[in-house]
Amino acid sequence: MCISLECLIISSRQSKPLRKVLGGFKFKKLLQMKDEEIELNTAILAWKKGFPKKLGKITQSLLQRWLRETHGLHIHLYFIDNVLGYQATITDIISNIELFESKCFVPYEQALEEGLYKALELIKTK
Repeated sequence: MCISLECLIISSRQSKPLRKVLGGFKFKKLLQMKDEEIELNTAILAWKKGFPKKLGKITQSLLQRWLRETHGLHIHLYFIDNVLGYQATITDIISNIELFESKCFVPYEQALEEGLYKALELIKTK
């Protein structure tokens, strides 16, 4: 079963009701998802490491993109099915070496927050 956004849009246009196609998943809820703002201690560390203050509030997605594009650090989250939680890993994009692996967190956002904070700690201050 496809659950990508593109697939959901295509499925919603088909004659079958979306609820039947996705087994009860509501497309409306997907569109209402909001990007989480980062915690204060993560924001302070991000500014110390050079994140532009002019961008205003820092969301998890924005910081994740900045780390990837500016510092070559990719944060990837894995779903660990035997504990039903998420684990963050940080990989150096250039060398493809895994630099950090977090413990398991139940909410996705908490695992991402941990990965963001650890990635910021890995950046050498100029």
